[in-house]
Amino acid sequence: MVKKYKWILIFLIVFPVIITVIVKMANKETTERFKSGRTVIIENDGYTIKMDVEDFIPCVLMAQMEKSEFSSELIKAQSVVIRTYIIV
Repeated sequence: MVKKYKWILIFLIVFPVIITVIVKMANKETTERFKSGRTVIIENDGYTIKMDVEDFIPCVLMAQMEKSEFSSELIKAQSVVIRTYIIV
């Protein structure tokens, strides 16, 4: 009887883990970040950093909009402005 409960307990622990791993593997291609293929080169004090534009935009956004009290629509609009300014 104890052996039966032990197998049920193992199944209840292992089954959700297996399902989670399978679902994450299936969604992996949709959760990867988009890379634009365009890079930004930042040179400062002898350091050179090369970043993708899509990785650079959140950095600029955080530097320009320090406070977290901005509305989400304002943050979205500002990120479009930053992307446009970088690409043009």
